[in-house]
Amino acid sequence: MDAPYLDPSRGRQKAPGVFSRIVRLIGMAMFLTGLAMGCYAGLRWLETGHSTATLINDVVAAQLPDRAQAWIARPRSWYGLHRVVVWVLRIPLFASVAFSGFLILLASTASGRK
Repeated sequence: MDAPYLDPSRGRQKAPGVFSRIVRLIGMAMFLTGLAMGCYAGLRWLETGHSTATLINDVVAAQLPDRAQAWIARPRSWYGLHRVVVWVLRIPLFASVAFSGFLILLASTASGRK
């Protein structure tokens, strides 16, 4: 009696491609960089007693066009959007970098399982 044919690829998952590996590496690097920046900001806060963390506003606001900067300073319309934008601009940079890296890492891991 012959043994049944076993498919050699059965039970094995395909290795992730180069693009998937690069995306995971970028996500991991962003996440770890955000954590390191957060640890440094926390250490400086413990040492000095006040927060010196860089905010998104410190990085983004200078790069915006003059009309956008004027709208952030004094809105004349879209007041609800202004409140959301101001809230986002006050988030510490380390938190946004770590959260973005985590989302990229999570998305690349979930897409690799399909």
